[in-house]
Amino acid sequence: MCAEAAMQMLGRERVLTETVRRLTTSRLVTITGPGGIGKTTLADAIARDEGHRYPLGTRRVDLTVIDDGDEVATALAAQLGFGSFRALLDSPTDDPALVVVDNCEHVLDAAAEAIAALLDACRSPVILATSRSPLGVAGESIVVLGPLELPGPDGDEQRAPAVRLFLQRADEAGAVVPPSEMASVARLCELLDGVPLAIELAAARSRVLTPTELLARLDDIDTLRRSRSRGPLRHRSLRDTIAWSYTLLGDDDQRFFDRLAVLSGPFTAADAQTIAGEDDTADSIDRLDRLVADSLLTTSVVAGVTYHRQLELVRSYARERLLAAGEWDATWQRYVDRVTHRSIQLVESSAPGWNRTSLTTLLSRIDQHFAVLRWCLDHDDRPSRSFILVSTLWGIVHHGRLDDIAPLAERAIARWDDPTLPGWADAAATAATCRYLAGRPHEAIDLAWRALEHAGSTHYAPCTLRRVIGHSRAAIDDLPGAIAILSESIELATDRVPALAMEMIVTRAELSATLDDTNAAALIDEQLTAVRAVAADAARSGSIVNEIWARSVEATLVSRLDPTLARRLAEDALAAARDAFYPAAESVNLHTIAIELVDEGELVEAAGLVRQLIDGLVARGAWTELHNGLRLAAVILERAGGRSWEPLAATADDLPIVSLFSIPGHERHRLPPVDDTPLDVRTAVTVARSALDELTGRTTLDTPDRTSGDRAAVIEAPTPEQAEQPDQEPEHAPSSNVWSRAGDLWTITFDGTTVHLRNSKGLADIAQLLANPNTELHCTDLAGTLVEDRSSGEVIDERARREYEQRVRDLQAEIDEAEGDHDLHRADRARAELDAIVDHLTAALGLGGRARRHTDGVERARSAVTQRIRATIKRIRDVHPTLAAHLEASVHTGSYCQYRPERATVWSFAGPAS
Repeated sequence: MCAEAAMQMLGRERVLTETVRRLTTSRLVTITGPGGIGKTTLADAIARDEGHRYPLGTRRVDLTVIDDGDEVATALAAQLGFGSFRALLDSPTDDPALVVVDNCEHVLDAAAEAIAALLDACRSPVILATSRSPLGVAGESIVVLGPLELPGPDGDEQRAPAVRLFLQRADEAGAVVPPSEMASVARLCELLDGVPLAIELAAARSRVLTPTELLARLDDIDTLRRSRSRGPLRHRSLRDTIAWSYTLLGDDDQRFFDRLAVLSGPFTAADAQTIAGEDDTADSIDRLDRLVADSLLTTSVVAGVTYHRQLELVRSYARERLLAAGEWDATWQRYVDRVTHRSIQLVESSAPGWNRTSLTTLLSRIDQHFAVLRWCLDHDDRPSRSFILVSTLWGIVHHGRLDDIAPLAERAIARWDDPTLPGWADAAATAATCRYLAGRPHEAIDLAWRALEHAGSTHYAPCTLRRVIGHSRAAIDDLPGAIAILSESIELATDRVPALAMEMIVTRAELSATLDDTNAAALIDEQLTAVRAVAADAARSGSIVNEIWARSVEATLVSRLDPTLARRLAEDALAAARDAFYPAAESVNLHTIAIELVDEGELVEAAGLVRQLIDGLVARGAWTELHNGLRLAAVILERAGGRSWEPLAATADDLPIVSLFSIPGHERHRLPPVDDTPLDVRTAVTVARSALDELTGRTTLDTPDRTSGDRAAVIEAPTPEQAEQPDQEPEHAPSSNVWSRAGDLWTITFDGTTVHLRNSKGLADIAQLLANPNTELHCTDLAGTLVEDRSSGEVIDERARREYEQRVRDLQAEIDEAEGDHDLHRADRARAELDAIVDHLTAALGLGGRARRHTDGVERARSAVTQRIRATIKRIRDVHPTLAAHLEASVHTGSYCQYRPERATVWSFAGPAS
């Protein structure tokens, strides 16, 4: 540990060791304690020192960048590199990662819900959270962080961690503390309750006041503290220290400090100057410097840019001051104006060509953009600023954050639903593009045509609206219509938005080559000439995004003539796309290279690239674009003889088409007809990953729990009835019946039919019974419960029962609706609640639906196991009726449960049976 880190951990060695130990036994550890006590410092130290123990390293999520609980899930996903929370939950991996989720207290319930959903959906993360209060999530391990140790009555003051921290921070501030001041330092630390942030704030003043002088000034705080009657003592002492440090600022610095409270998360010096209303840049920088020196701001450097921020407790104080001064709304107006002006500049600078700087600038400040747009939608009477902010998002939605952008865009055009308003058509272009990307091309076309009727006077909308109509027509296999409208848009955009014209020329070339393959070579040469001209123009103008897109399409066109050259071109474009953070082009090139590898018979290498393609799409939340990845996975698996290709092909066919490179009927590789039930998207992703990993030699099988290894469970001891038929053959051969689990997915084969089901307790129960045929297993062994003898009256009263039953009906409807909308997170959350309610009702209700009275743990276990096995068989009946009939006849439940088939049946298992 470096000297600085060691200083930060003064007096924390024991709790650091204990927290690290807890992380080895619990997937959620929460460091709790009052504000300023050092929770973040401890969490960051653990992440720094222990990250090497986790194969995927450490990740950090800072929740101070948001103020609203509704934004927690999105912030969590975005800071972990995913386009949406649904994308995060759809990306399970067994490789552990340490995720620090910092500052949960101001959005506690939402943080708890998001973290619980993440832990339930993904086996990978171990979460270290910080919060003033516990999250209340099942399995949470709580570490309470107290104050730093103070000097004892007869001890050496300089050995106490609290005093050592003060002296260190005073030294950093340029102050020399003589030995004669040690008693005052010790008293200061005692008065500040050993709270590290309070000590640092006081020490920052030691360059102008001696500890004795500081102590005299803190007497007022001690008096103030005694006069208060509410709030924990340590919270009050820290708040009072912030107030005291604040009173030592000059009036102008105080006003500057207060106005920064509208900024959640990091901000630049230019942001601070504008929002604080400062005219002089030098004065603004000087004020920032003083606030940093006084520990009222923190700083960090990212990509060569210095960012400042207020700690959440400090920001809370500044916010109260700003509200009390009546300046909250005026400061927000300056904030909105700054972001709006920045958006206009970004759009204007991007018109000649799209470069990496434009994209990364908008992405790096996207949370500010969303916060300001929400403010405008909530407070503005006129739509102009909202329309500008929404239209700017047109340039970002192709790269991710669809789930965030779509509702904001729809809200804006619905609130001011008048296509004649200035800017409405531009905002509608963003909303229509969101509809197209969400797999609703007809709705996108309808909105775009409506907006086009009044878009004549705008600069961009006539181009962007025609573009989305063209893409949407391609999605419904109207290629001539798509090419025609794109041609119109190109003509308009050539002078207005050259960057957009270049992009659409390339798109039109790809569609033209797809449409007409009767004179393929001549047509492709013609389109290649146009695409290469665009690439050259883009390179000259510095439009890196346009150049990469042109090079990517060039590779797909060349693949029809020269596969070897096409692969080389795609590999170069892929490298450029990754360097420029251009995920859409990355996906296209992975697809192109994988197709060439399939043609060459290099299925293993192709499988690895398709795995990357699927992972990238899921990570940025582009679930509607998974058609390409899943279909290509099905092609590879079908050629490799894998059994999972049919449900993947059925799922791909069921997904919307939002890619120009996989239009139905024009695919390079055809698949045999399939008559399989489509999987839900998350299950399909899990199946594809597992099958592709198996092909490439990777393993995604879980470590077995109660049973291990690949094994076959064979009925060796026949029943008396079976003994009367000595020549009876097993109903199914050993290799034909499979009940295996990989991660959260069960693959089940019976009677020649294979189905895939998400993991549940009931499936694990049945697996245990199948693995031990003709053997009675006690319900408590399956339930994993301890037996308690107790009787305490009825478990559930009539009113509660009716409420529970209604909630069951509501949740089932919610699950159906969520799955229909492909909202996997919402469906999983509702299903988890439904399972919990069913377990409780089953334990509470006896025969005839009568309320049980509390009896003992055996009865509760019997009820729970019986209900979940029956519910699971019912679930199986929907996808595999033959298997469900077999299980209904063979699985017997009660206090003892048993798998007792009428005819000898052999099952093979892989992965855990529980």
